[in-house]
Amino acid sequence: MKRLLFSCLVALFALNAIADDDYNERFTTALKDSFALAKEILAEWDLKGPKDGDYYAAHFNIHHNQALKYMIGIDNYVPLYANIDELMPMTDSLGNKVGYIRQNISLEKPEELDSAITWIKKGIEKCPQRLDLRIGYSTLYRMLDDAEKMYSIMEQTVNWVLANPNTKLTWTSDQEIDKEPVISDSMQDYFSNCYYSTAYKDYAEKFADLGLRFSPNSAVFWNDKAVIRLDKDDLQGALELMEKALTFNPDDDLIKENIKHMKNMIKEQEEEKKKDK
Repeated sequence: MKRLLFSCLVALFALNAIADDDYNERFTTALKDSFALAKEILAEWDLKGPKDGDYYAAHFNIHHNQALKYMIGIDNYVPLYANIDELMPMTDSLGNKVGYIRQNISLEKPEELDSAITWIKKGIEKCPQRLDLRIGYSTLYRMLDDAEKMYSIMEQTVNWVLANPNTKLTWTSDQEIDKEPVISDSMQDYFSNCYYSTAYKDYAEKFADLGLRFSPNSAVFWNDKAVIRLDKDDLQGALELMEKALTFNPDDDLIKENIKHMKNMIKEQEEEKKKDK
């Protein structure tokens, strides 16, 4: 499965083009190098700059950065925000796995989190077409290891987009974007987050279903559903879903190989049953 996107919200709101009066460019650069300078630029922005989507994202980021604490630790638990490809297993002297070295994110200042949420919600209200704000809001709850709210906010985003099909969606600096890959990729990431997590695997299928509601002909989300069926030892159900995925992507060799493999597994199961009789 492809590497997860949106690993941090600062990157999510990174500048793609120079915003009006260059406030966003200056703020984003300062946030990486000098938090004090970023706050000064934001104070100036409050007085003189445009109150666009970037403005609300900047306020969100300034509070978000103060709310969360990042550390490296060892833990058996795999949270939503863990990148499965970057988990480093630890073993004892007998070679038994005792945990992972991974990044830990903890809530350091709840009041700053409340302020961050207030700003991101206000930004979505003022600039409902800004998809980066909406995705940023759901991604925040991935970082807080809260699958329920991550799903709820993403569902709200999908509902709004489906209800406003003619609205031009934008990203940082109000650049117009294609909603299909952005939303589909985000939900595929969330599916992966839940699927590989310790506590929220049941939400993986919810995101697959939400993905199919947004994009009914998506081979990726039909494939995701098939993976869930395989986990439940429902080979026939998984095969039917995989065959449906192939109808939407008939040139996908991986799907073809998976179908072949599942048919062989079903055949082997049937032969074993005959032997038992």
